[in-house]
Order: sequence, then C-alpha cells, then structure tokens
Amino acid sequence: MKFRANIITYLKDEVKDPQGEAVSMVLKNLDLADNSSIRVGKYFVLELDAENIDEFSEKIEKIGGEILSNPLIENFEIQKVEEV
Repeated sequence: MKFRANIITYLKDEVKDPQGEAVSMVLKNLDLADNSSIRVGKYFVLELDAENIDEFSEKIEKIGGEILSNPLIENFEIQKVEEV
C-alpha cells in the first residue's frame, strides 16, 4: 500500500527567525501589515510504501523527527495522512 503525508517544519518559538523578520519588515514597508509577525517554515509531501497505516506512521514520525527537522531548533507537524 502507498500512503501520503504532509509534514511541516518550523523553528521553535525561542529561536530567532531572521527570514520571518525580513518578510515582516517588507510587509510593514509596503503598508500591508503594521503589526505582522511571521515565522517561516518548510512544507514536505511524502509518499511511502507500507504494509499498513501503523507502519507508515512509525516511518513518517522517524523521518519528520530525525531527517526533515533539526530537533534542537525545530518542531514538526504531520498533517493529512491518506492512502493513495
């Protein structure tokens, strides 16, 4: 069986986000958002073969926590798991 999951990684709240600050500054300079606060992250779509949803979930947790994110400075979320 093949499954798909969306994974989002983003910096932890206590970690400075210079890219997010730059985007926020541009929005302020363009008068699009005076009090904007933006955090930048990454979005991944993974498709993997697995025997069942439990096996897929184990694989995706390991991939998200150990490969796609740096656990010292980033969090990750798994969203929309589905069979394809």
